[in-house]
Amino acid sequence: KVDLDDEAAAAVVDQMERTGVTTLGGSPSFVGGLARFLVAHPERHVVRERVRAVAIGGAPVTPSIAELTKRAFPHAHVRVVYGCTEAGQVAFVDADEVIADAVAHDLGGGCLVGLPAFTTVKVVDGEVCVAGAHVLDRYVYDDATTAAMIELDGVVFHKAGDMARVEADVRCWLLGRKSVRV
Repeated sequence: KVDLDDEAAAAVVDQMERTGVTTLGGSPSFVGGLARFLVAHPERHVVRERVRAVAIGGAPVTPSIAELTKRAFPHAHVRVVYGCTEAGQVAFVDADEVIADAVAHDLGGGCLVGLPAFTTVKVVDGEVCVAGAHVLDRYVYDDATTAAMIELDGVVFHKAGDMARVEADVRCWLLGRKSVRV
């Protein structure tokens, strides 16, 4: 689903042209709306040629949004990112890999993200749990939420609230939400 209408997309593209944007990040509805607008308006080529990096995340990124974004920004390295407030960026994958696995996505396999070396990701009872030097190990003024965190082998893990499955410790398929806490 693309929620950014043409008028809003045109205003953002105008600002990107004026300010010389080369890197872009946003939700699938935002980036997808820009991409849809740029593909429909090839005369807006300055932005399409200048942008070198695009990160899409904050909600499930479908293969069709990844493919549309690559068409709109042909010179950009497009990545799908996954993260949470308490851990920042947890995982990422190149858009090409998301597009290549479109069949698995369409068959209910979930949304694909990769697993970087700087974050430890485990799936416990189907839920994504993350640890690392950058991951929050407790909540200030929220003992109940801190108590809900888990410890595995002496390491504190944050429960992300997302359901997932992991393949060969390098790919993670997000399957939906387990918890609506934010």
